[in-house]
Amino acid sequence: MDIWLVIIVGVAVVLFLAARKPAQSPLMRSSMDMSDADPLPPPQTEDERLAGEAAAVREKWEAAQDTVDAQHRQDLDPMLEKLGKARELIKKSGVGEAACYILRIMWHWPSWSQSDTWKMPLPITGLAGGDGSLDPNHKDRGRGKWIACDWQGTRIQLQLEN
Repeated sequence: MDIWLVIIVGVAVVLFLAARKPAQSPLMRSSMDMSDADPLPPPQTEDERLAGEAAAVREKWEAAQDTVDAQHRQDLDPMLEKLGKARELIKKSGVGEAACYILRIMWHWPSWSQSDTWKMPLPITGLAGGDGSLDPNHKDRGRGKWIACDWQGTRIQLQLEN
């Protein structure tokens, strides 16, 4: 009999609590949840949808490109540092200016050497030069300019080709 008393009291408590709370069916709960949700956006046209997809792809590509660019900059930094050191060495040593001076003389050699006022820039002998190639069998025989000389017992030949 004690067990029946516990069961009856338990059922009474459950019925009392159920009567106080309004009954909600699963349909009512889902309709309440939908009313709290944001309304759906209006349907997009094909052009708007494609524009949105293109913008998303562009953002992804730009993010990936930024990563690649950063990696390339890291790879280039040591090379740029070496190049800067090489340029500084050429500038300090004067090799760059000397090479430009020689090339300028080579380019203008035929006309300058025939002038009465032209002075030899270096103490050299056996100076010769002209248009075309030094090698008569060269495929571009008629193109370019050359200059040749003897300096301190060594024959030097420089040739520019177009």
